[in-house]
Amino acid sequence: MVYDQSTRAGRQVEAGPILDRMGRTLQSSVRDIEHFRPTVTDPETRSFLERLSNRLRRAAARCGCRTATTRDVHVPSLREGGVGTSSQGPSGSKSIASKDEDNDDDDDEQRAEELGPSQLQEAPLTQPT
Repeated sequence: MVYDQSTRAGRQVEAGPILDRMGRTLQSSVRDIEHFRPTVTDPETRSFLERLSNRLRRAAARCGCRTATTRDVHVPSLREGGVGTSSQGPSGSKSIASKDEDNDDDDDEQRAEELGPSQLQEAPLTQPT
């Protein structure tokens, strides 16, 4: 609301503090969901809460909110660009077991299927120049 009022008055408002507040609010929601989720017995509801938690975590990361309790939203794989440029490599804050937990229907629709060499048995090994 402050942003809208200031913008209407012709003042420029810094987006950083607003994004920080949004990120903290989203992270708070993630913590609430993850605290509540183990008590849910219905597998469908647990799955929904897990997906919601992951989406909110990604939204918080997009806002630039990085706290000690967050985990990496995206860990690059060899298919998607190779080894990271950091001398320390990926941060490793996301456990390997949780990679399988981030299967989202939305993410699957956005990724193109990549064929491996074993699927291209009749294709030439090199491309003509």
